[in-house]
Amino acid sequence: QNTLLAAANKIDWLPIAVAICGAVIMVFIDYLLKNRVMVAIGFSSLLLVFCGFTAVAHQKNLVNKQKHISWKEVQLAAKKLTPVDSLFITPPALNGWHIHSERGNVLDCKSLNTIYCAPQNTSEWVKRLADFGYDLKNDQQKDLRTALLLAYREFTPEHFYSLGKKYGAKYVVTAFPQPPLPFKLLYQNSTFRIYQVP
Repeated sequence: QNTLLAAANKIDWLPIAVAICGAVIMVFIDYLLKNRVMVAIGFSSLLLVFCGFTAVAHQKNLVNKQKHISWKEVQLAAKKLTPVDSLFITPPALNGWHIHSERGNVLDCKSLNTIYCAPQNTSEWVKRLADFGYDLKNDQQKDLRTALLLAYREFTPEHFYSLGKKYGAKYVVTAFPQPPLPFKLLYQNSTFRIYQVP
């Protein structure tokens, strides 16, 4: 399901929507010419609804693309501004920190897949999940990504500081709308900030 969703997000739906709208308009004109006004009104209503949904979907696609670009930009900034052996505290619900930053991070959802390859590391991942606000024993938190995202947004400067000390991470990445932290700001773009933890 995630693969289908990812593929759907990569498709530019606007040309497809325009083609479908054009076809519906042609049918609408055909019905008007044949004096089938009620059917034409129905088709025009469907056309308006479809175009509205298409516009919303296209806007969501643009937002997702911008967030992806911002995620890449913050990684490239981390690579440029920090030593190669730097460790980061990043939003755990976002994956791929290593791709462009070439830097480590304390936890991300994708890294949890290593549990299947190396079960001996399970206890370490359970501890890290707990440090990031996710309790595996709590049945109320079924969606890992959402729970981690919500917990991360509520982290205080003290929590980031203690995570940094515990794991040896000297840098924190936050995402808007998370409020600014009282640490040294190294980089900021439209979506993310990088801080140096004292």
